[in-house]
Amino acid sequence: MSTTAQTNTPSPLETHLVAVLAVYEHGPIPKSIPAYTGPASPEVTEILRAIDTIARRTQPAVTTALTTSAPDQEGGIPLQSAAPLSEAAEELQLLTAQVQDIARVCTAITEGDLSQRMTVPVQGGATATVKDVVNNMADRLASFAKSTLRVTLDANNGALGGVGLSFDLNGVWRELSDSVNSLSALLTSEVRLGAQVSAAIIRGDLSRQMTLDVPQGEILDRHASVNAVVELLRTITANTVRLAEGFTRGQVGGQMQVQAVQGVWAETVKALDTVTAYYTVLVRELIRVTTELSEGKITKKIKVDDTSGDLLELVTAVNQLVDKVGVRVCC
Repeated sequence: MSTTAQTNTPSPLETHLVAVLAVYEHGPIPKSIPAYTGPASPEVTEILRAIDTIARRTQPAVTTALTTSAPDQEGGIPLQSAAPLSEAAEELQLLTAQVQDIARVCTAITEGDLSQRMTVPVQGGATATVKDVVNNMADRLASFAKSTLRVTLDANNGALGGVGLSFDLNGVWRELSDSVNSLSALLTSEVRLGAQVSAAIIRGDLSRQMTLDVPQGEILDRHASVNAVVELLRTITANTVRLAEGFTRGQVGGQMQVQAVQGVWAETVKALDTVTAYYTVLVRELIRVTTELSEGKITKKIKVDDTSGDLLELVTAVNQLVDKVGVRVCC
């Protein structure tokens, strides 16, 4: 079975660095290096500026070396040209090594490896600047990725309230960090407020609702759903208490005043209305029969359908009482 090696498309910066290396490998050095046309960023700009500075420093030495190294009549190279040419070659070799090191680090970054750093020795100046810029960029990416991963893992584990990068950031890094922190803060507030509302419902406190300022989206829909549940519970509870208090004061005939309910809520409202309606009929039948009995009318009895249990015994007892009174009156 053959295995096809996976290749990564080089970034614009890597392509440019390869082109620069090709120029220095084939010399003589031109007056300008190939132009970079890829995406710009502060780090990329600093790297290109440092490379251009090195090229300008190297150009005079190489030009002098090539000018003074013309062969004499015997075909030899003058001794005074050896030193400049050697120095230029060393600087070119150092530049090549540094550009290759930059390409290595950038390639590692594109592959998701943020542990690589530039390690080529430098001697100050532009080369040191390039090394610092590339390594600082890698450090910044590593720190940002680590912080973002930490916040994400904490959220997955139920540990909310985490924040991302906290040190000084600029540009797109500041925007990314602010976005991660804003998202973390929103989710933290959302979950904690939801927990507070749920805990309040369990305690019987139906005054709490979702109050976060969310302009749109699924989180806003969740707010509306939770608040609708709270409002429904509040309405059903208020109606139940009203009916119960009415019965304790002898006021029968009340009904639940809850509109547009479905499912178990509709069943609950219907059940409460059925109970109140049944007891209303029963109480009014008792009042009618006992009133007529007190007026000497002993022909009326309680008529309540589907009665069972204690209520059936009550209805039966009252009707039997009416029968006995009627017998005694007749006899």
